[in-house]
Amino acid sequence: MNNDIDEIKMQILDLIAECFEVDRALVVPEARLKADLGIDSIDGIDLLVAIEKRFGLRFNTDQLSDWRTVNDVMDALPNGAKAQPT
Repeated sequence: MNNDIDEIKMQILDLIAECFEVDRALVVPEARLKADLGIDSIDGIDLLVAIEKRFGLRFNTDQLSDWRTVNDVMDALPNGAKAQPT
């Protein structure tokens, strides 16, 4: 797997923990956004915007309905995404 993508995925895990004040240890790829992390549909929009701003990415908002787990969010990364300095 691409190192930039791996780094972005780690940064997304950190971003979720930071933005939603969730224990970072709970933010794992298998975590369910709503059931495990308390991230509802409105929070999902906030997450999408935070990721777009942090990484300069653009998502189709229709993708939000497919985001059930943290892994779903990471799988939605567009091709060519680049890690950002932290």
